[in-house]
Amino acid sequence: MQLPVHQVDRFYSIWRPLLFFANEQRNIVPSLLGADETTPLPVQEVVKIRDAIWADDSLREAFIAQNPARLPPDDLALADSWKYRRQGTFFVFRHLKKHSIFIDDKDPPGVFEVVGLYSPIAEVVGPYLPVLVKTVLLPFEDQIIYDSLMAPYPITFGGGIRGNLKHTYEDAKERGDIITSLLPPAQPARREDRLAAVQTTDAKVLDAFRKHLYQSGLSPQVVDRDVASVTAFATDYLANQPEPHSLREIRLDEVEAYLSSLSGQGSKAKAVRRQAITAFKRFFRFLRDTDRIDYMDAEDTLRALRQL
Repeated sequence: MQLPVHQVDRFYSIWRPLLFFANEQRNIVPSLLGADETTPLPVQEVVKIRDAIWADDSLREAFIAQNPARLPPDDLALADSWKYRRQGTFFVFRHLKKHSIFIDDKDPPGVFEVVGLYSPIAEVVGPYLPVLVKTVLLPFEDQIIYDSLMAPYPITFGGGIRGNLKHTYEDAKERGDIITSLLPPAQPARREDRLAAVQTTDAKVLDAFRKHLYQSGLSPQVVDRDVASVTAFATDYLANQPEPHSLREIRLDEVEAYLSSLSGQGSKAKAVRRQAITAFKRFFRFLRDTDRIDYMDAEDTLRALRQL
């Protein structure tokens, strides 16, 4: 749940010189002018310098250009990557073995895997979750850390907010949207990788759909038939689009195009299409009722399906 010690040492070998450099440039904390890097830094003074650094990227850029600490190129590149930081207010939602889960307060919310520095985040904010904190998340190569400063708010949360956070986390897991790196991708995802991610998401959605149908009292035969219809749409249609996408990204025009492809003469073709329409109606009610899709989008689609 934290970086290896040598990596934490590397972070501070960049961070402390940046703090001293910014202070010298802007005279933010006069008492620290001329201090060397062995000087203890009071937290309240570090906060002032930190806020100035993140408020004006030219400070960090000048630090990289001048390189007063004579850092190697890899460390300068790491400092440069901090332009991709995320700062603001976050809920620390859960502590896991390898990281903690942070959820920001934006709309839609982002869900992040964050690792600690010398101490696990659980020791910084405590074991009682969720906790609302103010901090700055930084890329550290392929992981996410924070800038060594984290201010928890003395607030407790009731069942409503806890439930919303749990839904946000579970939803991001299902969609494969938990953020593990703040860096932009070096290259677009390969179609094979995108398709694999789509299939993982679809498997989770279809499993939840199956459980939902059983809970509604339908027979195993009907459940299997509905799940098979939606599965066929996912594998035969969505997966073969130029940009394959999951059942969580389903659109009305795609459903209509797929149903048109099922049109044909004969009782068997008509039965397959009727069954697909029935399955889609149940599937969109499931997406709507479990907040997996926008409510009005689901209603528009159901209205269109009823007219077929």
